[in-house]
Amino acid sequence: VEGTAQPLTIDPMLQAELEAILEKYETPWAAVVAVEPSTGRVLAMAEHSAAAPTLRGLATRALYPAASIFKIVTAAALLDVGVDPAEVLCAHGGKRKVKEAQLEDSEKDTRCLTRLVARADGVGTKLKVAARAFHFNVPFPFPVPTDPSLAAIPSETYPLALTGAGFGDVYLSPLHGAALAAVAANGGLWRTPVLFEKDVPQGPPTERVVTEQVAADIGIETEPDAHPEGV
Repeated sequence: VEGTAQPLTIDPMLQAELEAILEKYETPWAAVVAVEPSTGRVLAMAEHSAAAPTLRGLATRALYPAASIFKIVTAAALLDVGVDPAEVLCAHGGKRKVKEAQLEDSEKDTRCLTRLVARADGVGTKLKVAARAFHFNVPFPFPVPTDPSLAAIPSETYPLALTGAGFGDVYLSPLHGAALAAVAANGGLWRTPVLFEKDVPQGPPTERVVTEQVAADIGIETEPDAHPEGV
């Protein structure tokens, strides 16, 4: 009924704690979203701007470079074209940028790890499909107006490598970032975030983004000393 109070999914204690942390560290612009993967319940949407105290809506604006979060999408695309997640590969650099020369094998490639690495052949199209499956470039349904997250996927080898590594023209909202990360926790299934208890779904999620195996492979952690800079 219009005008009737509706219980929110927000956890008041968690919300207050996150807000206090952001304020304590005087973050210029920051937002944190916590989502319960199995149900999509938004447990907290905290934001703070020391630079612009009156600014609101940071949690639902697609203003933020996706950066390493987009590697989840890249990994899904690579697995779909048959890349073995257990294959050991070596590289160098990549902390803050990727240079075209770094795409070629080099004696400098001394940092080796068991992890998916971008491959040019056929990945461009798969990356576009994977981005769409993870709800990039489509409207984001949520009671609070939320920007759609945008991902421009180039076809040229070097720009494609930049995008796959998280340095491309890809932006998302913190809310979308939380929902995207929840896909692995849900065995490859998408759960749309909900803000009202009345909208919490009773059954399991049904929209499949990736297979259970791909979700499991994406969730594999490598040894601490095997991570390249920037991961």
